[in-house]
Amino acid sequence: MKPLQSIIVPHEIVNDEFVTVIQCHFKNGDRVKEGDALVLIETSKMTEDLYAGCAGNVYYLCQSGAEIKVGEVMLEIFEQPISLKNIPAQTTTGQREVPSNGGDVVFSQSALRLIEELKMSKDLFKGRDFVGTDEVRSFQRQPGSIGQAQPEGQENIEFQKISLSKKREIEYLNDVQSSHLSNMVSMLVDVTSPIEELIRASKFFKNSLLLVVLSKLPSVLAEYPEFNAFYKDGVIGFYKKPALGFAVNLGDGLRVLKLPDTGEKSIPNVEVLLFEMIKRYMEKHLTSQDVTGVTFTVTDLSKEGIHFFVPLIPKGQSAILGISAIDEKLQRCILSLSFDHRVTDGKRASEFLRKLKNRIEH
Repeated sequence: MKPLQSIIVPHEIVNDEFVTVIQCHFKNGDRVKEGDALVLIETSKMTEDLYAGCAGNVYYLCQSGAEIKVGEVMLEIFEQPISLKNIPAQTTTGQREVPSNGGDVVFSQSALRLIEELKMSKDLFKGRDFVGTDEVRSFQRQPGSIGQAQPEGQENIEFQKISLSKKREIEYLNDVQSSHLSNMVSMLVDVTSPIEELIRASKFFKNSLLLVVLSKLPSVLAEYPEFNAFYKDGVIGFYKKPALGFAVNLGDGLRVLKLPDTGEKSIPNVEVLLFEMIKRYMEKHLTSQDVTGVTFTVTDLSKEGIHFFVPLIPKGQSAILGISAIDEKLQRCILSLSFDHRVTDGKRASEFLRKLKNRIEH
């Protein structure tokens, strides 16, 4: 029977190769209506529900916790109920495995291999619907479980699985860093009057150069297009227009929020835009348009009292700017520019940073 609708992992998050399934909102065979939220996914930038485009019976080709490759079919909607044996399972690696039925429990092939390796019994997982490698490892860590003993020399080590949001963050930041061709230059910026007065006039971002930097960056990026670009497979892609992003992590995972219409603006206007974006982040109202299409990222650790750090370049970009805390005694702040050496070099990075410094100070 041909499905009425097949929902695939969306391509709109172009920097991700995989997404993680957070929750399937229905069970296989349930009747759904057009517009129902069917599955919640997490990308490197956001969480997002995918919705039914028609009414029918839903059947999932994935389960909660699975990692699905972009472009893969996640679920299908049929006009009438169909046999569950016609629905293949989705693995946690983006490649399908044929599940094995151990009584009422469905095991992935990778889980079965791990169970055999650890010499565990499948009976330990009675009462569960689906068992993957994560469930096996989780059971292994329980007190008194089989295979709990630590290797010699590791008795004082406790292993914890990283969160899904942290895993996405690692993937998001790994692209340039894995090439070992990233570099960094830094420069001191004087924070004296009238800059000091502009900073203190801020309602929400006091004692930070963030607003001033965001207001001046578009014009500087226009003069140095290689910092509004990215490297991929031996070629350099240049974005036609800059789209500034602000890295934020306020308890809901790292997100890079895209500032709308990021032409050069006054500081009060930048503050309004930034406040609205952070508010949407806190209220979990971000859409895919709020977090996609960023071409240059700014990260600000001034609130943490950090006077120097090396920011990591996001995937799909050639540079990132870090803002450190203002030294109140010396009235200065360090700006750090990490850049991809495959796209540009230290001389151009230094020129870029000096140009930005001059625009800020004057």
